[in-house]
Order: sequence, then C-alpha cells, then structure tokens
Amino acid sequence: ADEKPYVAFASRLSKEKGVNLLADAAKLLPQYSFVVAGNGPDDECLKNIENVTLKGFITGNELISLTANARVMLLPSVWYENCPLNILETHCFGVPVITMNSGGMAELVKDGVTGTLVNEPTPECIASKIKETIENEDYYQTLRENCKNESDNILSVESYCDILIGEYEKLVAR
Repeated sequence: ADEKPYVAFASRLSKEKGVNLLADAAKLLPQYSFVVAGNGPDDECLKNIENVTLKGFITGNELISLTANARVMLLPSVWYENCPLNILETHCFGVPVITMNSGGMAELVKDGVTGTLVNEPTPECIASKIKETIENEDYYQTLRENCKNESDNILSVESYCDILIGEYEKLVAR
C-alpha cells in the first residue's frame, strides 16, 4: 500500500463512471494522492496528473489492499448505478465512500453515516466533499466506525438468494 493516505478509485475508466470528474477534482486537490485501479476507453484524461497514480486493471489481493488501505473510495459515476458492489466491498473494510446522490449509490451510502453524497456532478463539488470528509477527523472516524458496523448487515449471496427464493415461492403460491 502507498505510505501516504490516498483517495482510491476502482472502476472502468469511462465517462459514465465519472473519470473526467475524478481527473478535474484531483487537479483541484494537489495535496492529496489519488490511486486509480481499472482500465478503459477514457484513461487518457487521467494521465500526466502529478497526484494520480494509475495501477491499471488489478484483482485479488492487490485490489483488496488498494481498497482496505484507502482513506476513502471515490465513485463519481454520472449514470444511475443500480447496486455497485464496490460500495459494499469498501464498507466491509471500514472505508467511507464518496459518491453521487443518485441511483443505487445514494441507497447504499448513508450521507454522513457511511460516507458522503455529492449533490452536483462537478469537480468543485467533489473536491469539497473529499476535503470535508477527510479533514474533519471526528467526522471521518465516525464514518469509519459506522462502515465497520454496517458491514455486519451486508447479506451474503446465499442469504440474499434465500430471501429472493422465499419471495418467489410466495408469489407462485398465489
């Protein structure tokens, strides 16, 4: 893991995932390091930004380490994500998520509880939410604690499927 605290991003590097917003927010926050995992058609906009490290496509322990050691995970998607597993996985490590106040992202991140929601898809708004989250130590530690507690409530695939099958059985019985 990187020695100094960093903002992580792990996703496909494409416009709908907000890579342009990520690039511009990083430029507004030269005091922070951004570590980016993933590849995709829009990776060019992240190259040659001094505080952005591109890891390329990573999986397994390398991705776990990137996520678990991040100060926060940034997910600036500009399209309506349904249920981004990235958020659930990040919470399991006690790492707060900064994401957009829309779609499934806003359903999975409780603003001020397990992360911070960004209301406007602008680099300035994202940069200010990153600062607000990281620089207020009490707020940040509260988010971390809440994420650790929340991870106990995340269903396993088996549990989720059992619930789903139960619901289908009720419908079929009708």
